[in-house]
Amino acid sequence: ATGQCWSWGWGNFGQLGVGVSAKRFEAGQGDLLSKVLTPRPVHTQYFSGVPLVQVSCGGVFTAAVTGEGKVYVWGANEYGQLGRSPKELIEADTPQKLAALAHTKTVLVSAGGFHCVAVDSSGRAYSWGGQGYGQLGHTPLPRVLAPPPVTRPPRGEERADGVELLQHNPAVISSVSRLCIVRAACGLNHTLL
Repeated sequence: ATGQCWSWGWGNFGQLGVGVSAKRFEAGQGDLLSKVLTPRPVHTQYFSGVPLVQVSCGGVFTAAVTGEGKVYVWGANEYGQLGRSPKELIEADTPQKLAALAHTKTVLVSAGGFHCVAVDSSGRAYSWGGQGYGQLGHTPLPRVLAPPPVTRPPRGEERADGVELLQHNPAVISSVSRLCIVRAACGLNHTLL
C-alpha cells in the first residue's frame, strides 16, 4: 500500500481535495463542472509526502490521517468542521493540516454530517464542528428533553436552550476522557466511540 488517496464524485465545496470546487468556475457553472467522474489522485504534496493511513468522508468535507499521525481536512467549513472558524475559512478545495492537533499523534478520524472526531495514540477522543444535536459530546444534557429543532438554525447562533451550534477548535471529550478510546464513528448528527 502506498498511502495514495483517490477521489471522485460531486466536488462543489472542495470535498474531493483535487482543487475542484464551484467557486473556481463562473456563476451558474460550478455545480455541473465540479463533478469528477473518474478517480483522481489527491496529491501527496499536500501531506508533505507522507502516506495516508486513513480517510473519512463527511457531509461535504473529508478528513484524513497520515502515517505520522497528522490530521488533514478539506471541503466545506460552514460549522467549523475543518477546525477553523467559518469567518476565517468557508471552504478548502485542497487538503489543509489541522493546526489545532499538530502536536497530537492521531490514529484515526471520523467525519460526520457537520462534525468530526479524532482519536490519539493515548486513546483520547477529540471532537469539533457542528453540535446542534449534541454530537460533539461537550454539552450537558438538558433537564427537559425536547425534540431537535425542525429547521437548521443560522450559522453562528445558539439554539433556544443555549447550546452553541459550532465549535471549530478540537477539544477532548471530557465525559469519556478516563476511558481508552480505540474506535470512533460519526453519523449525520451522532457519534459513537
